[in-house]
Amino acid sequence: MTKNISIAIVLIGLITLSYNSYAFDYSFKGFGTLQAAINSDESAFTGIDDDVTFKEGTKLAGQLNISITDDLSITYQGAIKHDYLNNYDMKYYTDLAFISYQSSDFLQTRIGRLRTPFFLNSEFLDANYLLPWANNPITVYGQVPILEYEGIDFIFSSSINDDFDYEIQIAYGDGDESFLYSNTVTGTKDKIKIKGKGILFLTASLFWGDYTLRINHSEAEADIDTELPFYIPSNAFPNKDTMTFDSIGFKFEDEKYLLMAEYASRRTDNSFFVEPIDGYYITAGYKYRNFMPTLTYGHSNTPSSLSKDLNITNNLSFVTASLKWDFAPTADVKLEYSHYKNDGLGENNYQINLAPDESGNRPEEFGIFSISVNFIF
Repeated sequence: MTKNISIAIVLIGLITLSYNSYAFDYSFKGFGTLQAAINSDESAFTGIDDDVTFKEGTKLAGQLNISITDDLSITYQGAIKHDYLNNYDMKYYTDLAFISYQSSDFLQTRIGRLRTPFFLNSEFLDANYLLPWANNPITVYGQVPILEYEGIDFIFSSSINDDFDYEIQIAYGDGDESFLYSNTVTGTKDKIKIKGKGILFLTASLFWGDYTLRINHSEAEADIDTELPFYIPSNAFPNKDTMTFDSIGFKFEDEKYLLMAEYASRRTDNSFFVEPIDGYYITAGYKYRNFMPTLTYGHSNTPSSLSKDLNITNNLSFVTASLKWDFAPTADVKLEYSHYKNDGLGENNYQINLAPDESGNRPEEFGIFSISVNFIF
């Protein structure tokens, strides 16, 4: 499927509306972020260098929901945010475009352009107001760049008893994403397009009061579309190889405390330049009036593999201190400083786009400071 097919599905739903003789319900909501960030090192890191930039993290999105019947609805979400391929200039994207059918209290089916359910916070990953950080922990969220896919999902949800609820999501489709790769050999930034065909998602969530536990397993036929230099072997990057991603997340949040953690593991068959990664983070926060300071620690590394034998390794750790101030009922300001230590020679993940210096080396330590205003409406 393609993005055009998802948009066509939504258009068909809109045409269906015109043949209904009764009124339909609709709602519009959105979110946005204005963020300024600077890096202590001149090398680029997700578009952030030693000059203050407003491009990385700044976004504005709107979501239209139309109820055709009590069971059938249409959702479309568009967003203006940075473009990885064009100097991080702002660009319009179609994030979501799907039709949803609630066949029973137990089962919801959606088809179209959907959010990939890799992570604990996947459903609202772009809505920074709903997250405790200004920037997501890259040791987990940086492992997979594909955030949307074209396909179908089935969501089964019910209650075990008065205390426990559960949700099971089974999804299937295709997705892709393009970004820039800092080539340490040529000193250039090369365009990389990663394609996931036949992505299968299996996700289970358990809810108990203030507690959430979520487990995900995903696998796909992975292919990277790029022109390889003659000296790069054909098995350096995925070429219709199986890529798997497994994650487990936990969250506790009440009126005073926040504790959240995720662990993720990525594997790719027969591809040593896209090194296997195991990563995690843990976040703890305390709420006092309209303020919530948080402290986050994360680490990722490359387990024993051909990649590690070739010294294409991931060894990244970071500490982040954040302060969230809710100055309005639906708006906040976040101050954040992250200190990174990068001992690996691998690409780590797609969010790390560290340009090598004149000697071909990447910085081993650097810090990023950011301030953002986040809101929903």
